[in-house]
Amino acid sequence: MATIWIPELHHYFVRAVPVEARAVDLMRRAPSDAVLDELAKARILHPARDAVDRASAIVDADRALEGRFVTEDGTSVAFSWPFDAADLEQGPLDWSLAVAAFAIPDRLLKAYDATGELRYLDQAVEYVLAWQRFEASAWLPRGLMWNDHAIAERVYVLVDLWRSYRKHPRFDPERAKLLLVQAERCAIYLARPDHFTSATNHGVMQNLALMLVAIAMPGLPDAKRFFDVGRERFIRQLDFYVSRDGVVLEHSAGYHEFGLQLLRLARRYFELAGVAPPAGYDAMLERASHFLDAMRRPDGSLPLIGDTRATSRAAPATIRPGTSGETTAETPPERLTPAGRCLMSAVAGYSVWRTPLDGSPDTADQSQLVTLWSHFPGHGHKHADELSILLWADGQDWIANAGYWAYGDPDRGKAESWDGSNAPHLLGESPKAERSSELMGSSCSGQSAAIDLQRVTREGLRIRRQVVQISPVVWIVIDHAQGGTRTLVTNWTGFPGIDLENGPIRQSFRMKRATNGMVLDFAYAGSDAPALRPLRGSSDPFAGWVFMDHGPAAAPALRVEQAAGESWSAMIWVLNRTPSVFGVTEAPAVRWGGVETWSLSVGLPGGRVAIVRDHATITIGTTPPLQLMPPAVDVSAEQAKIAIAYAALKADFPIYRDLGRYRRRAAVAAIGLFALQVFILYTSSRRFRAVGRLMNWVTFIGWILVCVWLQMYYFAH
Repeated sequence: MATIWIPELHHYFVRAVPVEARAVDLMRRAPSDAVLDELAKARILHPARDAVDRASAIVDADRALEGRFVTEDGTSVAFSWPFDAADLEQGPLDWSLAVAAFAIPDRLLKAYDATGELRYLDQAVEYVLAWQRFEASAWLPRGLMWNDHAIAERVYVLVDLWRSYRKHPRFDPERAKLLLVQAERCAIYLARPDHFTSATNHGVMQNLALMLVAIAMPGLPDAKRFFDVGRERFIRQLDFYVSRDGVVLEHSAGYHEFGLQLLRLARRYFELAGVAPPAGYDAMLERASHFLDAMRRPDGSLPLIGDTRATSRAAPATIRPGTSGETTAETPPERLTPAGRCLMSAVAGYSVWRTPLDGSPDTADQSQLVTLWSHFPGHGHKHADELSILLWADGQDWIANAGYWAYGDPDRGKAESWDGSNAPHLLGESPKAERSSELMGSSCSGQSAAIDLQRVTREGLRIRRQVVQISPVVWIVIDHAQGGTRTLVTNWTGFPGIDLENGPIRQSFRMKRATNGMVLDFAYAGSDAPALRPLRGSSDPFAGWVFMDHGPAAAPALRVEQAAGESWSAMIWVLNRTPSVFGVTEAPAVRWGGVETWSLSVGLPGGRVAIVRDHATITIGTTPPLQLMPPAVDVSAEQAKIAIAYAALKADFPIYRDLGRYRRRAAVAAIGLFALQVFILYTSSRRFRAVGRLMNWVTFIGWILVCVWLQMYYFAH
């Protein structure tokens, strides 16, 4: 039994050092009220303290005091007051994380801050002390109580609780010690190498929480060590968490926004601790901010890349570096300049074109087209979406991907797969298959732009996607595939609230909103007779879905299927503000000489336009040609540095494998073997004394072999 359970018990065992009275006195004075108030505003999982209005704070807290909690997706959960460990293992996944992350005391603290009523603060203290009693007696985790994300968020709530409690009119030093010990327990977990999630933003959150607790509670016995561990690990993570062009490498516009908030928090923690940030840190923050400015639309929404939520919202408040520590909101740029309308992040794998629709620099009247080929194996929140395109204009997503899909939802795997994006792929192609994508060339000049991308698999599939912007409202998408042995599929997904209908010419369609205004007209041409299937909210095949605030929402989709083998296709998109006239007046005519030598002619309301590609030159009508240029940096070398840094940190901090289920099976089997051993020894010793002595040795050696097999094989595989 010791062989089975000691490694598991050791992994979760924490011995917190009692906090002395003089340390409590120190932490009642340091840091200053102004600094602690600033630190205590921030949250990672829960809304920031000053992001919740007074009325909502009171409603949430009163509901919590009645034993009810409403999760982010609107689900109402009943729980025991003040704390019952059974609550950790019931209800939806959102609740499991919320309760382990101290969502209940968080809501109570917000109400106390809004009203000044001590009953909210006192109940928050009672809840944390009840948790403390349970956790101190727990040997193994229940639910997500020792989840890395939950522990990090508990630190933020505890810092806010300490900010309020250290000024309590009925301050109790003994209770204060218990609250501080709870924070210390969290920090010990976060600092331990076998609890460090090095590969993703979870590790960044762990490191920030360590730096935070050291600054906010400097009297803790190991405060300096906590800060040093958090800082050193964080600096190592930067080598693969953020690219040289300032992009958070987690395959998601939403997680770039979140990552930038974490990076700014870290910058402020360095400043408050009197520690210099790593070299080039402020320049990296500027580049990351610039990328977010390009990604965020005027309505506050973000393109649905990877795990990005389909919501329009105001920019979040984040802590910027500065002596005041005041929070300011990130805002999109008020004006666009011709030089800044195209953003290229070749290493991270993103291109953003923002175009004023009427030639004016007014950001409220523009389009945004994002093309992506980002793929960093092992990094978080990845969907199979390389070469996909996202189009937004006139306050509307027109061409989208499925976006964030709730963890635990049975269709999340489908949403993460190729069918959840508009990337061209083979029917049934695995989202886990080894592959690589690269930028072949790009150009941006005036109101025109072009990009050429390629994806290659180990099985020999080679897909090229070229996107050319002809004018502020017209784009063409050229796809070419070879080496595939199955049907080539592309799911062009719209957005909930949009309808898809047939257009007036062959293989043409229109996306329109229920309200009048702009429409998206498009026409298709291809090398063979494709199957064009309009779908909406389809489960088989998976197509026509976007995950909104409270769950999956049906959206229009056009599924294009082409026969196996070499094929090409062309799609013309026209944003049209005159719905009475279809945006494509004549079907596109394509002359295909090869993936880099083709011409396309299409009828538009203003006349017929010819687009010709001759190797690296793309000519659009009579306008000056675009010259496709390779990336200005050595992308392969930069990506190799990222991969090396990622692998090195991961090797130094291997992921702990939770083998609780296997350990329970082994324990049951061991008990059975022991019972069988007792029976055999008892029987043999009564009838054959010499055999009994021999069996003692046999069973002794047998148990040694069983222990070796468990550790070297069963638990290792």
